[in-house]
Amino acid sequence: KANPENRTEACRRLELKLTTCIAERHAASEADEHRRCYNKVFLTGLYNGLGHCIPYEEAMKQALRSKGLYPV
Repeated sequence: KANPENRTEACRRLELKLTTCIAERHAASEADEHRRCYNKVFLTGLYNGLGHCIPYEEAMKQALRSKGLYPV
């Protein structure tokens, strides 16, 4: 319901939010790096539809995988 015209994107965003939430507790350094990227790209207006922070998202997922916490 949140994004009926693009449900795939809505699910991806939900997955990222959940991953970030868990990483903040169990992979803090990776979550911090992702937050810095997000702040730099989105809050400065540099975002242009590209996946600038995907490497940091993947680092959070990998850190959680190594602890048996991903996929959730």
